Amino acid sequence: LRLSYNKITKLPSGKKKGLHRMKHLKVLCLDGNEIEDLPEEMAKMKSLETLLLRQNQIKTLPEGLPGPDLLNLSLLHVSSNKLTSLPDSITQCTSLCTLYVNGNAITSLPMNGWKNMKKLKTFNVGSNNLDALPDEFVERFGEPDLKTGDCTKDETCTVRVDQNPVVEKARQVSKERKNAE
Repeated sequence: LRLSYNKITKLPSGKKKGLHRMKHLKVLCLDGNEIEDLPEEMAKMKSLETLLLRQNQIKTLPEGLPGPDLLNLSLLHVSSNKLTSLPDSITQCTSLCTLYVNGNAITSLPMNGWKNMKKLKTFNVGSNNLDALPDEFVERFGEPDLKTGDCTKDETCTVRVDQNPVVEKARQVSKERKNAE
């Protein structure tokens, strides 16, 4: 179902009107609308494989979206919104292969569960406001490379962290150390 660039501000919710009633929906594309909030019932869309929500006004993802009940969700694209955090349940969505959350205002990532996301192949969290990375995240993906901003420890997954304060601060510290030598 593709409903991109239609100036949609609100999604239907409730027992009789909600999107979750589309039990066999595999692709939902709502890019380029004016959506601010997502109904919690979206976490019940068990057949969903691809959810595209780029360029909206979304401030938060409800707990469970994505989460452990979305067993088929492999692609979530929520870049260029107004997210300041991700729900802890995101690391319980073990079917995710591709996750784009770049271009938001995210200040922190979930502390745990990164090891569970074994199918994750691409994760772009660049251009946010991350000051630090959780220990479990660094244990799996490594620290960001100072030149590229990519975390390359897990060779099976491309992780972009560039254009975040955590990378910029590390670059500045490195530069100051070189200047002091």
